[in-house]
Amino acid sequence: MADYKTPQEERIAECAYTIWVQEGKPSGSSEQFWDRAIEVIALEENADISKVPIKRDGVTFAPLEPQNNQVDFPELTERSQTWKAG
Repeated sequence: MADYKTPQEERIAECAYTIWVQEGKPSGSSEQFWDRAIEVIALEENADISKVPIKRDGVTFAPLEPQNNQVDFPELTERSQTWKAG
């Protein structure tokens, strides 16, 4: 890998490389993987923000909590059949 000026750039490069490999190592579009890596790292670094109550205009909003899926996804039973609810 190239020499990067900061540890953050090196982290972004490693993440971009991982994404690139997971996508099947397509040619070109290295900038796209760099941008996606920046987004992934930002989400990782700020994951706890959604766990803090937010107060705005005198109203306190509870932290976000993960939700279980409340719907059934269709499944394909056979190639000749149509989708049906699971």
